[in-house]
Amino acid sequence: MSSIDIDRLDGLEVGPPINRRRNRDCAVIMHEGRASGIPLGYERLQRLLRRLEACSDAHADPPEWRNAFSPKTRIAVLDGFRASTAEIARRELNREGGVLAYDAEADSDEP
Repeated sequence: MSSIDIDRLDGLEVGPPINRRRNRDCAVIMHEGRASGIPLGYERLQRLLRRLEACSDAHADPPEWRNAFSPKTRIAVLDGFRASTAEIARRELNREGGVLAYDAEADSDEP
């Protein structure tokens, strides 16, 4: 929560995660389904998503698959957008220092 400048959580009730991480196999199934153009309808789509979430929970990807890009690539992308994110931080969040997120960035020595 520190990334959005919230330090105190008094009285805040945190619900279950909404955007759960799906494993790569399930992500491929979702992508192929969208690409097919076959309409599922809301109820069938929700059932499919629940099944994919359960499958992902039972068969999580290995930790080394978590990031699609190397730390050096992630740092290069952040550097490429540093000026525009600083402008957004100043203009939209009134942050004089131009810091959009307070989370630590990737270390180039990370695997």
